[in-house]
Amino acid sequence: MPLTPDTDYVLCEKSTRVTPAGVTVGFVVGLPDCFVWLPSRAISGAGRTHVRTTYQLADGPPLDAVRAMLADPAATPDQVRATLRELASGTEAGLVVDTAELAALRVKTGWFSRGLYYKRPGDRGWSGFPLSGGAAIAQAFARFYADQLRE
Repeated sequence: MPLTPDTDYVLCEKSTRVTPAGVTVGFVVGLPDCFVWLPSRAISGAGRTHVRTTYQLADGPPLDAVRAMLADPAATPDQVRATLRELASGTEAGLVVDTAELAALRVKTGWFSRGLYYKRPGDRGWSGFPLSGGAAIAQAFARFYADQLRE
C-alpha cells in the first residue's frame, strides 16, 4: 500500500539553511518520528572565489528521487525512513532530527515566519529552517506534528 501524504509523511520542496557546505537549498521530509533535511544545491565562498555544489542522486536531483520513492506503492514507512537517513548521512549538508529527542518543537505558520524550529536538550536557542511554498505547507507540517509540538 503506498504512503499517504499528510498521514505517513509531509514534504516541503524548498527550504534554505546554512550548512558546512555553505548556504544550502534543499527540502524537508517529515516522518512521524523524525524529519529529514536533504540538500539540492549549495553556494559558498569568499571574496572573488565562489563554489557552487549541485547534489545528484542516481540520474537526477535528490528531490525527484525522493518524490519517486514516496510515490512507489511498494515502499514501506520503514524502508523510506531507512533510505532517507542513509541519504542524509551521506552528505555533510544532510540533517536528521528525531522528534522524541527534542526538548521543544514548534511550527510557525505566520505571514513573516513559516518554519520548523526545534531545541535539543541543553540548547539555549532555537534551531530550524524556513518552510517555503506558502502557508499550506507550513500548516500541513503543523497538523502532521500537532501531537508532538511543545514549547
